Amino acid sequence: LDFLYHLAHYAENNAQSKLLLTGDFNIAPRDEDVWDIEAFRGKTHVTEPERAAFQMLLEAGLHQVTHDDQYSFWDYKSMRFQKNEGMLIDFQLATKPLFERVEKAYVDVEEREGKGASDHAPVIVDYDWSDEELALLSAHDGNPFARWEAGQELATRQILALAEARQPAFQAFGIALILLVW
Repeated sequence: LDFLYHLAHYAENNAQSKLLLTGDFNIAPRDEDVWDIEAFRGKTHVTEPERAAFQMLLEAGLHQVTHDDQYSFWDYKSMRFQKNEGMLIDFQLATKPLFERVEKAYVDVEEREGKGASDHAPVIVDYDWSDEELALLSAHDGNPFARWEAGQELATRQILALAEARQPAFQAFGIALILLVW
């Protein structure tokens, strides 16, 4: 939880930048984000301290990118996916400058259906990019890895610009929690 408090402080200090926190937060912020709140009472993911930490992220200026999908995680135990007994614990949280660029969002449930799939389904968000950003990313059409590298290059440029301004670019921590700043 301490890490989330530090992230909230970082987000508050960078609210005007294009900041994205995305990944598995292991927190279900609302009762309806779990298939049966009674099954979770007193357990992880739904405690008041966890929910308060998540709320601090929102109060720090981050916006939860919303979608129509109910869940993003289904435990392998007891065939939870087949019963649609899931949890919404994977999020994209964006500062206002980036949040305003959201075009559509969804949870890729089909990815979860595959053999050997993760128990998490990815949250997919389409953002409206500037011409410069699109030119850099589309220069590598046909090669997904090259597009990923171009995205990394774009993020690296922004991080270096922050470093030149003597601002901390990011703190790396956690599994499946990614922080992007540009």
